[in-house]
Amino acid sequence: MRKWITMLVVGMVWVVVGCSATRSDIEPSVPDVGQKKEIPQPYPTLRDRIDPGKCRVVATIVDILQSPASNDASNPCSQTPCKVYLRIDRIIGMGAGFSANIQTDDTLIVQIRMLVSTETAAGPVLRKGAVIRADLDASPVFGGGVTFSIDRYQVESAVKAP
Repeated sequence: MRKWITMLVVGMVWVVVGCSATRSDIEPSVPDVGQKKEIPQPYPTLRDRIDPGKCRVVATIVDILQSPASNDASNPCSQTPCKVYLRIDRIIGMGAGFSANIQTDDTLIVQIRMLVSTETAAGPVLRKGAVIRADLDASPVFGGGVTFSIDRYQVESAVKAP
């Protein structure tokens, strides 16, 4: 029995000496003051993120559809056109749950929820032939089919007025 206790004590001493030796051998790391460590980001930046149910596309305006005459002054589509024919030039990406099957070179009728103005002081205007980058939304229609709409867009290249 004495032999086992001695072996146990010697074994514990070896463990303690071994652990303390490894602790003293490790030098504490001193961070470099002049260098910043880059932290990897798990998600893309917000401007690159595509919202669920949206499809980011680059598309060309093939034609602007004239809105039906309306006497409702609060309806912006009574003042300027809100529907366009878009030809999909490139599909950048799709958010989770985008329900429509679209492909490059498809031509779609799209409701633009922002005004398709004829002139603005802020920047380029949407005209026939303009190329836009937009987040396309697809909503199913009762009885089958899909309607497309755009809430936000960015003009990639505008066409000058004749």
